[in-house]
Amino acid sequence: MSESFDFKIITQCRVCGSKELAFILSLGSIYVSDFVTDRVSAAEKTYPLELVLCDPGQGGCGLLQLRHTVNPEKMYGFYYYHSGTNAMMRKALLDITTCAEKKIDLKKGDMVLDIGCNDGTLLRSYRKRGIKLVGFDPAKNLVPEARVGTTKIINGYFDYEAFEENFAGKKASVCALVAQELASEAKEVCDAVILQEDFQRYAKDKKAVKKLVRENAYFIGQANIMPQVASAFGRVLGPKGKMPNPKAGCIVPPKASLKPLYDKLQNTIRVSAKTAPVVQCRLGNEKMSDEHITQNLKVVYDQLVHSLPNGEDNVKAAFLKLTMGRPVRVK
Repeated sequence: MSESFDFKIITQCRVCGSKELAFILSLGSIYVSDFVTDRVSAAEKTYPLELVLCDPGQGGCGLLQLRHTVNPEKMYGFYYYHSGTNAMMRKALLDITTCAEKKIDLKKGDMVLDIGCNDGTLLRSYRKRGIKLVGFDPAKNLVPEARVGTTKIINGYFDYEAFEENFAGKKASVCALVAQELASEAKEVCDAVILQEDFQRYAKDKKAVKKLVRENAYFIGQANIMPQVASAFGRVLGPKGKMPNPKAGCIVPPKASLKPLYDKLQNTIRVSAKTAPVVQCRLGNEKMSDEHITQNLKVVYDQLVHSLPNGEDNVKAAFLKLTMGRPVRVK
């Protein structure tokens, strides 16, 4: 953190912004612990440790929080504690990842992110192979250890810009299901190409088709062989909502130019509601202007309303939020 300060007093809630902060408790001024010694130098600074409540009786959110923000560099720039030091902590972290893997069906290529990853112990405790183990931690002394057995450790504080810098928006992979007329064009433009002569092999190998579904966001089909496409791939692509979609322009003639369609699909989002009457989708990023995000929101909303049987009467509410932020109702 480039800004230099010892500590600051907050004047509003860290989450909802309310200024109604009720004093709860003070533990006086405390030294920053190194987790090792019980002695401190007279030159060491102390910092106030006080709790305030965002008063729900005054319209606040009820968050109990620290009243002071101490310069993070003074606490985390060099961190003495290592997560993997003792067996009890290693078991506690393993319990966390075991629970996560029971709730989420992680697949090869998926990413898990540990904010404040310390020495990487939690990340390394995931049992699923082939996933990306990514961590953020500001402690320079912990980074070398954390990088052992993980995919990417970023030495710094987590924020959107840092994540985007290291993991740019994921490209939508496109697979072409075509005959020889489009083979050359498809191989030049698309990320994967399955030719008509290989359809029967995939028809007999459901596992191979499922792998295609996992690896590709969109499928393009050649119009004059769509019956063969449906026969070979429909039983897997259909339930996943990934059959070549004529409304998206994904069923193309034998002599089509695929580059414009490919570029269009990179700016296309798929909206669906499978297990609950809730739709969630990405509208942009923090670098975009308010006008651009508003335009994207309007396009998605209008398309959604157009697809619903009763239009806006089927929409109870719409919300907008940052990845790590609170949802804000759109009026």
